[in-house]
Amino acid sequence: VVAFLCRAMGLAPLPVHWVLRNDRRSGQAYFANRATGKSEWTHPMEKAFKELGCAYRVWLTVPFDKRESFLAMLREMWEGEATAEFALWYEVPHSSGRPYYCQRETGETTWD
Repeated sequence: VVAFLCRAMGLAPLPVHWVLRNDRRSGQAYFANRATGKSEWTHPMEKAFKELGCAYRVWLTVPFDKRESFLAMLREMWEGEATAEFALWYEVPHSSGRPYYCQRETGETTWD
């Protein structure tokens, strides 16, 4: 499971605005968000991949006849979380005619 998730993280496209860079001093790879200026040593989707890995491990322990309902429950939970997250964002008109988006709680803004 871990090897699969590591490969998946390496192949998965980065979220919008994120790029992979190399630290000049250490040569170590890091991730940078061009829109916010934020940088981090871990993949921006690492938390989601870990959650998926944990869910998969649990799924393997679920009796075969209950796996479909378990997946349906996970899907419903994750869709609810995504809906709640999207609800925190609102569109802001811009003089260019292209709207940008603002997060209600943090004030973070993004064009995409």
